[in-house]
Amino acid sequence: MAKRLFVGNLSYDASVSALRSLFESCGEVEEVEVATDGKSGRPRGYALVTMATAAGARVALERLDGESFEGRPLHVVADEEGAARARLAGIIRRLLGYVRYARDHERAAAVSLFIFDETTGDLQGVLAEWDWTRTSFPSHVSEWPTVAEALSKREIRVITAEQAFGVEQGWFEARGIRGSVCVPLCDDERRLGVLFFDFDASAGPVGQADLSFLADVGVRCARALGRSK
Repeated sequence: MAKRLFVGNLSYDASVSALRSLFESCGEVEEVEVATDGKSGRPRGYALVTMATAAGARVALERLDGESFEGRPLHVVADEEGAARARLAGIIRRLLGYVRYARDHERAAAVSLFIFDETTGDLQGVLAEWDWTRTSFPSHVSEWPTVAEALSKREIRVITAEQAFGVEQGWFEARGIRGSVCVPLCDDERRLGVLFFDFDASAGPVGQADLSFLADVGVRCARALGRSK
């Protein structure tokens, strides 16, 4: 195991000295780096802690992940995994404005973004405007036949309540969604995720959606997500 740990969900008031003291309870600490914004100098809510030994890093991971620190539960993972998550979170934050612009452009009722894990086949929601529970746990792509087809063929699919299969049917239950445009997010080799643009009675027919525009949105989002991998 590597000696360096990613420590997330920090209070913006967390200091180097306080973090060092916490991690020294698990072993000798070589370095603590609290991340700050390059332009504003403000804390970014995470830090990198380098332990003196891999054994110390393992102890810190086991003891401190989920531990409350300054009123927040810590998120402690090996640095490589944590850095990847931090990059992904930053990219998703930057994408939010763009995908919501696309939602308004198409007069959709809501937009949702799911990340796809090629290894496990899981879809994990990171944005679900009308149902936050869809971001709480992953679901396997096999449960979403139309979504699986969109990712496999790398083509947009329009789903209506009448045409939905499997758990897709539940997508239309709660808020009167009449149709959804599923936009696969793929780069040259990888399937990275999907966007859903949902249309209800007030938004107009899903068949009026500009699929060429939404395909371009998908290309741009996939390009951004690809940089986080």
